[in-house]
Amino acid sequence: MMLVDRPSEKFRVVNQRVRHLTKQRILEMVYSIICLLPERCPQISGLILP
Repeated sequence: MMLVDRPSEKFRVVNQRVRHLTKQRILEMVYSIICLLPERCPQISGLILP
């Protein structure tokens, strides 16, 4: 298989991309929750921003 020639290198690159993507996703979710929920669910925004 072509993927097995250097698995550690491929895994490192993919891992960096995934980590960056998940960080951006988490930030977007937190921002959307902060923007959308305070008037509807103050206890949830209180959990995120104590």
